[in-house]
Amino acid sequence: MAKKLSEIDLKNLEDQFRNKKIWKNNLARIEFFIRKKNPEASENEIKKIIGMHSGFAYYTRLVKNIEEAYEELPMDLKKIVDKYFWGEYHYLNWKEIADVEIISESTSYKRRRYPILEKLAYKKGELYDENH
Repeated sequence: MAKKLSEIDLKNLEDQFRNKKIWKNNLARIEFFIRKKNPEASENEIKKIIGMHSGFAYYTRLVKNIEEAYEELPMDLKKIVDKYFWGEYHYLNWKEIADVEIISESTSYKRRRYPILEKLAYKKGELYDENH
């Protein structure tokens, strides 16, 4: 049986999920500055320098985990991510999402939130479950 994610865990995972575009921008920025600092370096040398950059490795793993978690979500949860994490209403919190979606029970929106973030936690290795 896997441990349950705390509210702090959920908040951190949600911030990571919602900020995927920022993480991808960070990757591009790191690569840009490495190339700028090493204008004479070959492509192989650039790749080696990038490979040694701890921030690049961290963001690469994080983006990969987010994208893999997203791909494994059922379509109804992907629509929530598309609309409320990465899309037009990305600034809404879960209470506001529940109001917009006219979710009557206050716990219903939490039931939708948890599996999205749980999937990312498994991908990141923060949760382990022999059945997952």
